[in-house]
Amino acid sequence: MGRQTNRIFLSMITVLILLVAACSKDPSSNEGDSDNKGRVAISMFMGDSGLPHPEGVDPENNKFINIVKEQAGVDLKLEVPSYADFPTRFNLMLASGKMPDLVQTYLVDETYRAARQGAFIDLKEYYDNSPQVQKYITKEMMEFAKDPVTGKYWRIPMAWEAGPQGSGVNMMRGELIDKYNNGVWPKSVDEWIEFFKVVKKEIPDAVIMSNAASGDNVFTGGGSVIYFWYGAVPYGWRIQDGEIIPNVLLPEFREATLVMKDLYDQGLLDPEFATTDDSRYNEKVINNTVLLQVNSADQIAPGAVYYKTEKSLPPHAKEVKWLFAPPLKEYPKVLKDKKYAEPKMGLPIITHGLYISSSSKHPDEAWKVIEAFASDELYESIFWGYEGEGVTYNTVDGKRVPTDKIGPGTEDYWSLHLALVFGFLEGQDAKVASHRLALGDKYTDEVYNSIYAMDQIARENGIGELPGYVAPDEAVLKASEARLAINSVTVEAIMGKITMEQFDQRVKQWEAQFRDVIYGPMQKYLDENKEMLIRQGVKHAGW
Repeated sequence: MGRQTNRIFLSMITVLILLVAACSKDPSSNEGDSDNKGRVAISMFMGDSGLPHPEGVDPENNKFINIVKEQAGVDLKLEVPSYADFPTRFNLMLASGKMPDLVQTYLVDETYRAARQGAFIDLKEYYDNSPQVQKYITKEMMEFAKDPVTGKYWRIPMAWEAGPQGSGVNMMRGELIDKYNNGVWPKSVDEWIEFFKVVKKEIPDAVIMSNAASGDNVFTGGGSVIYFWYGAVPYGWRIQDGEIIPNVLLPEFREATLVMKDLYDQGLLDPEFATTDDSRYNEKVINNTVLLQVNSADQIAPGAVYYKTEKSLPPHAKEVKWLFAPPLKEYPKVLKDKKYAEPKMGLPIITHGLYISSSSKHPDEAWKVIEAFASDELYESIFWGYEGEGVTYNTVDGKRVPTDKIGPGTEDYWSLHLALVFGFLEGQDAKVASHRLALGDKYTDEVYNSIYAMDQIARENGIGELPGYVAPDEAVLKASEARLAINSVTVEAIMGKITMEQFDQRVKQWEAQFRDVIYGPMQKYLDENKEMLIRQGVKHAGW
């Protein structure tokens, strides 16, 4: 459940929509408008965020969702498609115009477009009168969630500030630093490359650097490590002297590409780096000594726990040390400023959110459901376990200590997908305690010390996005083409299929084709809102 915003644009076929409408009950009709307890029936569409209900668990009748139903005093009717099916089912629902009372989705662009056309109501008045929701969703979060086009507050966003901030280079084989480098972390890119050579000599079948290409993003994870150190990750941009510059145009990007070419020529970069998919990449990470990838701070501790506890992994994987590599002490000379190679904070919310349909006959009761998803009882049950003290945790010296019945892999872990208001990063006290149980004190301290170091830098650098910016349709339509063009020129340069002079020519062509249409509107937004953005904590708006 990482912090991803999948945007899937589907062509709706009229016949298919008609078939779906004919075969499905209209979720807005609320047939049987109350249950046998006299409760109003509220219909809701939501996702499982990749944590499906286990076999035998009824989405509409289980100990966690029943807390929501009891707190709200309603009969809650749920439609919960699988993670894979969610975008298709969601877009079909929007296209049909037949909406349930409540909708939970992470597809903001599509939902806001529908809201502007009348599909959802403004929730600001409800929010202003709800201390319980305000307990987890601050006024600042609501402002970040506000529709920049209409100024309306269509959604109650999911909080995303409880966990560690930032991203960095994830060392997936940290034990090799101890084994082959006397426990000393490399201080520069050059020292890292020397370490790569040592590992390759000692472990001949080691892949060292690999990558998982995903859609039109070739340089993700392991493919972006060198670019991260050079402050020029592919597809990204920076603000330098008030100007938004796409990273592909930077001298740092060119130098990083030269380093990648050198690694490829030396056999230290996977020859399949441009075509390996997620599944094959994971196999290489587990079995072929892939060392590094770029990862977000909230994924590091869960990754460490996974390698220690996942029963399906081979025995050698249990010895893996998974943590952040320390920031470089010596940055590349070409780098304009090290701050461009450092992490920043994310927004305090993510794209997940709760919406009330304008066609709902019971908006007040639907709001009670949202408040129930923000209830203290649900919070305790998700993060500290439904059974509570004596079963999922014990109190020792005034502190709660989890048992082995909470955390990843346990029977009720799926309930995390119900943290629709709190956010998946909440419950850090329970998470850290359960990680300590799985990893032991020494390893836990190593992992979290590496995380907190990155978190501190990210908080100092402020928010890394441009909140409130909405790309025009033309820019959105060109984005994929621009990424594919970056992939093409960069992969060909790394593999030696073009010279660096040809690389330079192709980059100039890219600038002429894409810079104005994609980054021109962004520059205009920055120029018009610079002071406001800085006040919001977007410090790099002033860089």
